[in-house]
Amino acid sequence: MELKITPQGFLDGACLLYAVVNACKVLLDPELSVSAFYQKYQMENKWGALIAVVPSPINHLNGSGSALGLKVGLEQQALDAFFGLACNIFSTGRNRLRVKRLTAHNFRRKTDYRSVVVFAVTEAAQTRCFCNGSHWMVAVARQPETLCLACSSALYCCDPYLEECDPATGHFFNNSMPHDQLANIYGSSIYQMEII
Repeated sequence: MELKITPQGFLDGACLLYAVVNACKVLLDPELSVSAFYQKYQMENKWGALIAVVPSPINHLNGSGSALGLKVGLEQQALDAFFGLACNIFSTGRNRLRVKRLTAHNFRRKTDYRSVVVFAVTEAAQTRCFCNGSHWMVAVARQPETLCLACSSALYCCDPYLEECDPATGHFFNNSMPHDQLANIYGSSIYQMEII
């Protein structure tokens, strides 16, 4: 289907925000529909809190994104702080979330997907539903040849659009990426999120 009406998020660079929400949804309540999740977890409040702590909010909303690769030390500190605050926003009394940064080497070797990984790919990355440009997404499972991804842009890039459930983890995904494409990630922008 070719879109005739511009969907929400089409012009912005808010994939970092959507990746965090998708990661939290996978960890907290993967079976819920998006609307049920939004209601149960009071997303109108959490979304506002998430926007309030995002680094460079103007860049995210004007479409230029997080400017990965610029001012590397400062950008890294801002992203580390953002992910820590995002975990606090989504933690509940029963489900506490934590985050740690992974090295690219550890991400390539990761096989345990009780936790998820939020990461950014470069413009060269190829996924099943490829959209040009740097992009944040969530690795929710690993299959023999591919990573299973929760991707906020898949709705616009996949024809047909599909959501599948990984049998090993029970996590839903709508995109995938061959393992060899892990060479096209930003190595300092890989965050493992989990429930503790």
